[in-house]
Amino acid sequence: MISALDILAASRVCECEAKGESIQGQIWVIDALRNRAEKYGISIVESSYRGLCRGRLEKRFLELASEVLKQPPSHHYCYFLNESLSTDLEWVSYSKTQQRVKVGSHWFF
Repeated sequence: MISALDILAASRVCECEAKGESIQGQIWVIDALRNRAEKYGISIVESSYRGLCRGRLEKRFLELASEVLKQPPSHHYCYFLNESLSTDLEWVSYSKTQQRVKVGSHWFF
């Protein structure tokens, strides 16, 4: 079951990771968080611990996460990264060994 904290966490990650992306890219980020949580039997809050940012949350991200999490996932991927912004070269290298799909500036795998 998706909790209010899960929706808040997904909203925060979406805003931080995909603010400049299309709606499709933002939806894919939210769905990757949910897929990862389901894969490992954890909450979305737990699956997003590295991506939370602080500050005022734009209402549109809260509304988007709330709506997206009511629907089935749009894809099966559990991870994402923006290679041009990533500082973790091992993670970038690992992602290149996986089946990947690019949506906007994010790779999903």
